[in-house]
Amino acid sequence: MANPDTASEDHRRQSRLEIQDNIPVTNLHTGEIIGQLANLSSEGLMISSRFAIDSGTTYQVTIPITVEGDSEITISLGAESLWTENSNQNGIYFTGFYIIDISPEHHAILDRLLSQ
Repeated sequence: MANPDTASEDHRRQSRLEIQDNIPVTNLHTGEIIGQLANLSSEGLMISSRFAIDSGTTYQVTIPITVEGDSEITISLGAESLWTENSNQNGIYFTGFYIIDISPEHHAILDRLLSQ
């Protein structure tokens, strides 16, 4: 599914799991796909989308993930957008989110995924 980045390589506090699959990030309240998961850490995520998302926007989202040896699991979390950048690639935007709410069960699944 992905390759982990180390914090020393990209100067971030948390290591990131770069996502190579097309994993949709869906707005839980509307059912609309807001983008595709680009990377994931224990504290945040980055998505690519066809529209800019304003800083400070909050979403409750669902993300289907596969943890090694398990079937697909959908995690739910609340996230706040911190920044958006135009990628200059056919109208694609990247947005960084901070996880503001996640259940202990889903956080444990996320930690398991990141430790693979």
